[in-house]
Amino acid sequence: MGFEWAYWNGEPPWDIGRAQPALARLAERGAIAGSVIDLGCGTGENALYLASLGLDVTGVDAAPTAIARAREKAAERGIRATFLVADVLELAALGRIFDVAFDSGLFHVFSDADRTRFERSLRAVVRPGGRYFMLCFSNREPGMAGPRRVSQAEIRTTFSEGWRVDSIVDEHFATRDGLGGERGPRAWLASLTRLPAGSGEERSRAEAPTAPSATAGAANPRGSGLVPDRAASRTASRTALGAARLRAAHLLVDDPPPILDDALALRLLDPEAARAIQEHADRLRTPVSRALRCDVLVRSRYAEDRLAEAVRRGIRQYAILGAGLDTFAHRQPGWAGDLHIIEVDHAASQLDKRARLRRAGIEEPSNLRYAVADLEAGGLRHQLEAAGLNPTQPAFLACLGVLIYLSESAAERIFAMTGSLAAGSEFVFNFSGPDASTEGPPLPGSAPARMAAIGEPWRTRFEPEALASRLKAAGFGSVEFLFADDVTERYLRGRKDGLRAPKRVVIADATV
Repeated sequence: MGFEWAYWNGEPPWDIGRAQPALARLAERGAIAGSVIDLGCGTGENALYLASLGLDVTGVDAAPTAIARAREKAAERGIRATFLVADVLELAALGRIFDVAFDSGLFHVFSDADRTRFERSLRAVVRPGGRYFMLCFSNREPGMAGPRRVSQAEIRTTFSEGWRVDSIVDEHFATRDGLGGERGPRAWLASLTRLPAGSGEERSRAEAPTAPSATAGAANPRGSGLVPDRAASRTASRTALGAARLRAAHLLVDDPPPILDDALALRLLDPEAARAIQEHADRLRTPVSRALRCDVLVRSRYAEDRLAEAVRRGIRQYAILGAGLDTFAHRQPGWAGDLHIIEVDHAASQLDKRARLRRAGIEEPSNLRYAVADLEAGGLRHQLEAAGLNPTQPAFLACLGVLIYLSESAAERIFAMTGSLAAGSEFVFNFSGPDASTEGPPLPGSAPARMAAIGEPWRTRFEPEALASRLKAAGFGSVEFLFADDVTERYLRGRKDGLRAPKRVVIADATV
């Protein structure tokens, strides 16, 4: 019965009730994206963790009892993932190719002969340029308890053809039986890249020296759904945190009624945030601060107003590109209950947001999914569809406070992707027009200089007339703009708190 007996007889020591910490760290670095196969998935904790981040995950295991439990967990947690009973030595039978393969505690159970069979099987389901991450027992773990130990040389020998070994680093394998102490027994975390057939690199690249980082050498992601090397070092967006502070400050320092009633924003901030906002209220009442706050409030309010109208005409899909700390999904009104909501952002920002939600005791709604994507890198449509977007049905998309931080080519790819969606789809975003500050380097102390100093420089601006032409060329049938005077008429008339719309920030509403 093999491993089936281990699951049928109780909880095996490797089934720790959560994702392996080594896997979670890989995901936090942005190293795992696109379609993923979890090899020897057991009861599915690793696969379910990745699926909860919005990834398209398939878990396979030879033990029917383990797969049954994995499916039960997915149903109980409301997480979409596929679990199949399959032989990892015959993966070609799945009839599918994946961007990433992950193996937690599988490779070290194989005999020498089965290692060769496994490598051939794996090569059949990982696309050229795709990644394979292996967590296995290390030959540096003392004693005899536990599975067979594996050396770095054995890994390199097994994958000497058709693969590049990017790195093999020290890790630990968490267990539930106390083996190896608090952190678990010593393990290797190997990161490999599948090489194209006939590339001429196969043997020479596999014998290259070990790289220092578990995420080094990631494939170029354009069109692949993989995350680029630079994603490994990304941190949660500081501008997203700043926008949440401005939404929270609105309810504390501005007059009622609120433009955007986002009572959850404050709960996502640090415990002292409310006191700090009130102590420095004078700073928030300067013309510059009021204009910036108005921009953040109005763009979200307008997007949500347009979304409500889209739902009334039958749209049931909503994607937020560069979601940051947006709270719509968590304060959604009754009319949004049938929406399938997708929040798109890079892994570090999503992990930070979800940690803040947990600390605040804010539950994640059942109609929300996450898609991990680098908007600069491309592959957005693939990630949206993996998170459940139906391309044959119209969708509503919002991209707020984001385009100015992207390159012009990345913005063009987003326009092309959104313009290719089903007829009736709608895209709301804001952008900044050019002004004198765009000529030459930013002035010291200016907003562009401050953004550059925190690593999030302003990069792209658009002329409205030229942008309208680009959008129509991308597939949009109608394009409307909301300028400062329109914002004043719609949202600010009669207010006495001094909120003013910034002159050079424009909101666009484009419909396919």
